[in-house]
Amino acid sequence: MHNVNSLIGPSVDATSLAGACETYRLPLDLLSQLLILRKRFEGGGNRRRLYQAFDALLAGETDGNSTDLTWGSEQVHGQVSLRQLAFKNWKVFANTAVSFPDFDASQPVVLIGGKNGYGKTSLLEGILYCLFGKSALSERSRLLGESNVAGARGSAYRQFIQNAFHRPAKDRGETSASVRTEWNTPDGILVVERRWYFDDAGDMHEDDETLTLFTGSDYHIMPVPDGAEAVEFYQSEIERRLMTVGSAFFVLFDAEQTSAFSEKNLDEQVRAVTEGAFGLWQLRATVDDLRSYSRDRARRQDRQGDEQSKVVSKLLELRQDENRLNQEKARVSGLLDKARAERDLGFSELVGLQGDGTFASMHELLEQRQALSLEQARMQHEFAGLAASTLPIALAGNKLKAGLLSALKADERREDGTSTSFQNQAVLERLLQKMEELGGKSPEARPEIEQAWHALAGSHTEVSAALNYPFLTPSMRVVVRERLQRHRDDAAIFADVSAKLSGLVVQVRETDEAIQKSSLRDEEIAQTKVRLTALHQQVEALERELAAYSDRSVAIEAEISFYRAMLDGDDRDGGDANVSRRPVDYALGLADKIELVSNELLPGCFERVSAIVTDIYAALAHKGSIARIEISSDGKVLLFDRGGKDVRSLDRSAGERQIFAMALIAAIGNLSTVSLPSIIDTPLGRLDSDHRERLLLYFSSRNVQTILLSQPEEINGRYLDLIRKRIGGYFLLDHHEVSTGVGSSVATSGYFNEVAA
Repeated sequence: MHNVNSLIGPSVDATSLAGACETYRLPLDLLSQLLILRKRFEGGGNRRRLYQAFDALLAGETDGNSTDLTWGSEQVHGQVSLRQLAFKNWKVFANTAVSFPDFDASQPVVLIGGKNGYGKTSLLEGILYCLFGKSALSERSRLLGESNVAGARGSAYRQFIQNAFHRPAKDRGETSASVRTEWNTPDGILVVERRWYFDDAGDMHEDDETLTLFTGSDYHIMPVPDGAEAVEFYQSEIERRLMTVGSAFFVLFDAEQTSAFSEKNLDEQVRAVTEGAFGLWQLRATVDDLRSYSRDRARRQDRQGDEQSKVVSKLLELRQDENRLNQEKARVSGLLDKARAERDLGFSELVGLQGDGTFASMHELLEQRQALSLEQARMQHEFAGLAASTLPIALAGNKLKAGLLSALKADERREDGTSTSFQNQAVLERLLQKMEELGGKSPEARPEIEQAWHALAGSHTEVSAALNYPFLTPSMRVVVRERLQRHRDDAAIFADVSAKLSGLVVQVRETDEAIQKSSLRDEEIAQTKVRLTALHQQVEALERELAAYSDRSVAIEAEISFYRAMLDGDDRDGGDANVSRRPVDYALGLADKIELVSNELLPGCFERVSAIVTDIYAALAHKGSIARIEISSDGKVLLFDRGGKDVRSLDRSAGERQIFAMALIAAIGNLSTVSLPSIIDTPLGRLDSDHRERLLLYFSSRNVQTILLSQPEEINGRYLDLIRKRIGGYFLLDHHEVSTGVGSSVATSGYFNEVAA
């Protein structure tokens, strides 16, 4: 029996696969035979040969030996690196080869520069189609969810190869193109060469393709075991020694294609990547093939009036309805998850807006504003009074005020009981008059008496100038002196009132702002409530829609069970009874079992992917907003921040989406049993500078060969300096034009002229 793991991919746990097959009574050897047949006839435009093989196998008309291949199937373990590439008449390459340096873990990076249109993508595609031929186009369509998956089986692939034929070679009359890849593997040197042949018109026919493997340093053609078809054997050796077609797109990837992939829903990305990496897509493709086979055969028998075929047709119709229903359920479930996340986010915003302590109520704010206004008016009145009584004195200056106080104090000291009398002119006049009445001195003696009087009271020049003003009585001078002495205290009070008034002005302004903010908050609360109402209605509508789909699913399952029970050869008893059933009935049962086995294996695969992608995403993303990535058993992606909150609903930039996709892609390389190289076309894409640096540092730090295909302005300057020590080789794609306007590219040693960092 052929090892099933070698047919669908070594990443699937063999024990889990065997256990799932036993659970659903699916013979492993029969599953192996179906997978081999599908591989053998995959890609043919006419599916007649595959259906004929199913006829023979499912009717038990073969002993199984024709497809029971016994050659080695154990996956190799160890390091794989690319030694050489050679192109002949492939796209822009007329005839060129690139020999890569031996892999050195200290310098794992090979840098290939090329302008747009010079052949970077052609080089990457050449490797891919050299290894896998038509399967590569089918897998690309499946991975990107393109609508031409069916067409890729035949005419689409031929058209692609015909377009890849180097036009000048066609004009010269040449009739073949080839790509040759040479690898270092744990089993030694392996050379894979694929050739395509064209007629005079440049058309390729179905069998105009050869695949040859060479091994060892002497490049001997690898012998094909007896009973094996060469292409089938060689393709299995490529998958055993290098990679499966499902993992190839995560080893050889175009960053622009990654950008397109990143636009898919996260759940779709994860399912596509996981099924591709673990080879489960081949199980699902086999399910589709078996059901298509049943549909084709049932139509033929139905036209002959076969009642059982009508039952089969009904079953197939129900399966189609079920598939469409599952797609709708997945679509609605995605919309429901998004609506619930938006609703939960809206509730959080509303709680924040309405939370106690965040804002005072509008009533409290208005009362506070009124009280502050009254206090401000009172303080302004007090300030005006103090200003009127204090500012004029303050304007006199400290020196003038000090001099006046000193003079007033001196006057006070002279105004004792005697000096007061002597300084009183009225007293002097009354004294002179009395003396004259008594016959004293004559008027001529008055000056002498006055002089004597004043001499007794002290010299007039020593008295303050204030005494010259008769209205400035002693009591008034006391008032003036006290006022001047009190000015310092008044000035301090004035400063305090001024500061309080300034504080009130600030409080009033802040309260006005709070009132305005509260008003805006109320509007925001009202808008949030409206939005929440709409979201809640949307959630309820989606829940009803999903419930209706679930009810319909239950009904369809019941119908399927009913019609299956009607078929002859129902396998309730299990065992060898299956073999006696008609192939068309048997195929339906096998398809159901294989689908169940695939579904059984997926959760374990998701668990392995989530653990690896979390570590890689942490190395690539710069915001640090996502601390953990989990993938549920049904394939739903959960992104948790450091607080354990699911932040998947948050909008992410195009660059962040691309980083997640690249983290998924890089994770697949860690699942392989061999250390596969990474060959990346235009790796920096639309990333910002920080993401670019992180991506370059990550891919250049791994212990695997990494070949980067770069545009002139991409890996240059400071980005080139960042990884320079890790680069083991430089190449440049140069393009030569010819007179017809179509040229060819060649690969030479060297790199672009360096730009300023």
